[in-house]
Amino acid sequence: MTLNASIGRRLLLAGTIAATFAAWPAVAQQPAPQPAAPAAAAPTGPAAAPPWAQGRPEAAIGVPLAPIAPPPIPTAADKLPIEKLKAPKGFKIELYAAGVGNARTIRQGDKGTVFVGSRLLDKVYAIVEKDGKREVKTIYSGLYRPHGLAFKDGTLYIAELSRISKVEKIEDNLDNPPKPVVIYDDLPKDEAHGWKFLTIGPDDKLYFQVGAPCNICMPSPAHAQIRRINLDGTGAEVVARGIRQIVGMDWNPITKQLYFTENSRAIDDNELARRLKHEGVRVGEIIACRAWRVIKPGWLRSGDDRLHSVYMRDYVWHPDEPASGDVRTHGIYSFRDAIRAKYEYTYTSIDDGPLLFGKVKIWGDIVEHEVGYRSQFGKIVSLDHGDRELLERLRKIYRVNQVPAEPPASKPEMRA
Repeated sequence: MTLNASIGRRLLLAGTIAATFAAWPAVAQQPAPQPAAPAAAAPTGPAAAPPWAQGRPEAAIGVPLAPIAPPPIPTAADKLPIEKLKAPKGFKIELYAAGVGNARTIRQGDKGTVFVGSRLLDKVYAIVEKDGKREVKTIYSGLYRPHGLAFKDGTLYIAELSRISKVEKIEDNLDNPPKPVVIYDDLPKDEAHGWKFLTIGPDDKLYFQVGAPCNICMPSPAHAQIRRINLDGTGAEVVARGIRQIVGMDWNPITKQLYFTENSRAIDDNELARRLKHEGVRVGEIIACRAWRVIKPGWLRSGDDRLHSVYMRDYVWHPDEPASGDVRTHGIYSFRDAIRAKYEYTYTSIDDGPLLFGKVKIWGDIVEHEVGYRSQFGKIVSLDHGDRELLERLRKIYRVNQVPAEPPASKPEMRA
């Protein structure tokens, strides 16, 4: 498959609502103060709904909901059902490159290198052709949601969750890429809709979105907007507001208009009625499997002998207190069997710290899905697999032993 220069401005269509607005001479000529990221105000009053539930019927607010994200594991080339894909007349679909985990944004460099960003992984890839063969190189690891990419005049721009960086002359240094230089970091750190799309406008400025930090809520002045900055990170301004979450944007080269897709609210009231959840499950009724991360010294504020959540790495599982989470937004993850737990977790970066696998008792409000649960409360009951020295030390700290018995394979009966 031949890639031309248009891939550098590729529009990723993943939403259901398309929006467009012309180049904004009126807005752009009015300097706006550089946006801040104030903390969201806490709800007041006994009837205040959580931010994600604002705008919903009262009967729907208490219903636990949780999307199920598939693991970002690349499918082997021989397992891709390309022959089942249909293309319009005159077009052909074929495999360009395999083994690119969680590929999201694609940009092409001046010398033909294809750069790929990822949202769930920590990597940026480069696909190069040599002697008629394509090679996938991992040029950066250890980034945090490096979703957005842009390329101009030899420089690669990378948008992570809360910062934007640039790498000059990247195509000349693919085997030894220099460290990205941060040019802008005045951004919120919300996980919800926090990943960025990045594009360069006809005015040679970087455009990106800051999504709403919720499903349905009144966003702060720092959220639900499109911003733009100069290529060196200066001159930040807001150019559009009232945008919940962009999933791809690009410019019309003739009209100079910016087109983008927007994801609207998640889960309608009809779906709420179709999804029966469980409440009031008692302590010890369900034993499930999961993993924990041992954070390396110097990572975040940690480095102690305590277990942390695999993804929310700053969340500590205390030996004497149950872990807790709102099942309507995240909750405590766990799985029905150890094999599935290992499958779900082992694709994460080992550079963040080793994983220990074990069992957890869960209770309270439960969201059940195909392979496991999200629960209101959870407490470690065994540490079964992982580094032997770490297991011995942490079993003493958490006062647990290895439990050889696996959770029941059948679906457990839950108390309503």
